[in-house]
Amino acid sequence: MMEAMLAGSMCFSSLEPEDLEEFSSEEESTINQQEENSAGNDLPSDEHVVRDKYIRPRFEQWYSQQACGNSEGRDLLLEMWNMLVISNRYVLEESSERHYHLEFFLVGMQCSYLQVSQADPSSPTWDTQAGCFEPIPNVTAQLDVDGETVIACRHFTAPISMQEKTENTCFVDEHRLTGIFGSDNILKLRGMETVLQFIGVICADADSFFYADSLPFTLSSELVKVAEVAEVITLAERKPPPDDEPSSKVKKQPVTSKPPPDVGTSKLRTTGSIGVKARSAAKTDDRGKTSSHAQRRGSSHGRR
Repeated sequence: MMEAMLAGSMCFSSLEPEDLEEFSSEEESTINQQEENSAGNDLPSDEHVVRDKYIRPRFEQWYSQQACGNSEGRDLLLEMWNMLVISNRYVLEESSERHYHLEFFLVGMQCSYLQVSQADPSSPTWDTQAGCFEPIPNVTAQLDVDGETVIACRHFTAPISMQEKTENTCFVDEHRLTGIFGSDNILKLRGMETVLQFIGVICADADSFFYADSLPFTLSSELVKVAEVAEVITLAERKPPPDDEPSSKVKKQPVTSKPPPDVGTSKLRTTGSIGVKARSAAKTDDRGKTSSHAQRRGSSHGRR
């Protein structure tokens, strides 16, 4: 009966049951060894790819500018860098508007950074959704730590006649940041400015480097635009500057210890159209947005 069901002739094995068990164990051992070898050749995880490819070059350049006399602070910066884990990074461009979103873990806390930048930093941008010209910020940035906003800013490029509606604001919760990093560590880093620069090295959108002076990180545009290099020089190969040499000469943004009434999380999300779910739901909506530069050309930008 069995022979009739087979397409070819039946083959009989001369192996004893004990031999089959031994063969099975050897085959399983070989498979396990192959899996172990292949596991060792796996590519780095996504968070390390993003960190090492896009953020590490900028960190190394900034780290090389830190004064060599503060060895304790430099060691602390390396320790903080090694604790950085990137969990998500994506960019969404809608017409002339760029949304840069970075999610990461730092010193054991979950952080979310969102920067919305207009393509033209020199011209006002308007929202015509309601049938009138309403100015919107040329750039907004917000950092949340464990769901709480610790940094928020917005910057307009608007004519003098519109300055009442286009107040530039910058909020840094230094008290909360001190609690996150520790007052002793901030002293080792020689102040809050180093902490903000470290955060900016991680967060700032390199493709929108021309807004560096509008962000609260006190980083130069030349440093912000460092995103990816062909060859990375190791930290040991870089020579730090003298202790009394300033790391950079950049324009500092005035910050407030309390958030202004019109710069809260909800306001930023409305003004800058920040929010993944909101953007996904609004892809079919036509929102008219034009810049003065585009109006002179007789063209307009639409936000989807």
